[in-house]
Amino acid sequence: MIRVCNSTKEKQYAEAEAAFTEALKYRPDFALAANNLGFVYFKQQKYPEAARWFENTISMDPSRAIAYMNLGDALARSADKEKARKAYQSYLELAPNSSNVTYVREALKKLD
Repeated sequence: MIRVCNSTKEKQYAEAEAAFTEALKYRPDFALAANNLGFVYFKQQKYPEAARWFENTISMDPSRAIAYMNLGDALARSADKEKARKAYQSYLELAPNSSNVTYVREALKKLD
């Protein structure tokens, strides 16, 4: 049963990756699609690819706070603590009252 679930999950990731990649072909500045593509890679534990897409998202829309949090998560898992710290701090500057503030502060503490 576990094998089927994993297979299904992998198929869903492949389908999501294809859909977001296709969307970006038609609209290369589609920040939401870039962020979501990064999240697909993140969920597959492909952290360098995820970080690259979160960075692309930020290039497209520097005010998209969630992309900074996602980037921090990907960089923390890639053991790039300094860049992760900067990404998390950027998130806190952009979204000081968001529901994710506690999570991001805890993530920052774990980098020390």
